[in-house]
Amino acid sequence: MSRTIFSGITGATILVATTMLGNAAWACDISSSCEPIFPPFEPILPPLPVGPAAATQFTALSQGTAAVTRGVVAQAGGVAATQAQSGLSLETNTTASTRGTKSKGVNTWIEFTGFAVNGNDLRQTATGFQLGGDVHVTPNLALGLSIGHDQINSDAGGFDLSGDLTFLQPYAAYVSGPMRTEASLIYGRGDFEQVSLGGTGQADTTLIAATLSGAYDMALSTGQTLSPMASLSYGEEESEGTGGTLAGAGKDTTSFGRASVGARLSTAFDAGTAFVGLHADYDYSNGDTDLVAGFDDDTGFAGRIELGVNAAITQRLSLRTSMSVGGLGTGTKDVAAGLTLNMKF
Repeated sequence: MSRTIFSGITGATILVATTMLGNAAWACDISSSCEPIFPPFEPILPPLPVGPAAATQFTALSQGTAAVTRGVVAQAGGVAATQAQSGLSLETNTTASTRGTKSKGVNTWIEFTGFAVNGNDLRQTATGFQLGGDVHVTPNLALGLSIGHDQINSDAGGFDLSGDLTFLQPYAAYVSGPMRTEASLIYGRGDFEQVSLGGTGQADTTLIAATLSGAYDMALSTGQTLSPMASLSYGEEESEGTGGTLAGAGKDTTSFGRASVGARLSTAFDAGTAFVGLHADYDYSNGDTDLVAGFDDDTGFAGRIELGVNAAITQRLSLRTSMSVGGLGTGTKDVAAGLTLNMKF
């Protein structure tokens, strides 16, 4: 069925508007047949992809910075603990009998640190340094202060994050015979930018964390030292959107932590000690780790192995290298490494 309306006659041409299952115009010449005139073709394009909402972007940033910062905090706690105990030792090859027996004055050090995380939909790196020094309050107690800086990058589930974290860390170490313990506080500020399909946004972060560790050194008949040990770190990081797609996003606080138990076997040689260790870690985060792909396998239990060497260069200058591989038993692996120069005065 069609409906025809004459719209006019021009010369020998009759213009007719006809609709039949659509819309077309017909031009009919009196001396010839009618020819259809179709409207211009308008292609139907698929809708443009829509990026994640601002709330999702902000959650991704909070999770990304907290995941990397958890590793930075654990590494910083271990560095400060090692250096404080080094300051309490009389020699580079530290044993229970050579700690806390004489005041050594000032111990200064710098460590170049780095670690990388590689998992399902998750890639993260942090590289930087720590510079610190400690002094003996008593032959058994050392108090110190360090400052650290890390360049951080994270790529998880389509969210590309980069930025800097700078932190201040007062620390303390105490020894009593074969027993030793260390503690530190960390305060840091970060500046980050995140790029996703939803756009580019900026945010600032504030970090408050604490670390605690302890060990018991047992001398073996082989001349080696076996040291059962445990450590605990906990932190809270507040993120605040400051620009771009995160402007006005408000504030979000993510808490995180790591508990670790294990043992280290140390072997003395002429210039120092070599060590190897095996640990079980439990990583925790209170954020929505299932919202962004990649973070769902970055918490829970995992194994970790470590190895390293402490060596004396001169009577006052020593060198330490260390490396660890964590995330064993999970889909997310992490590798951490450090190189330390230590000088005693």
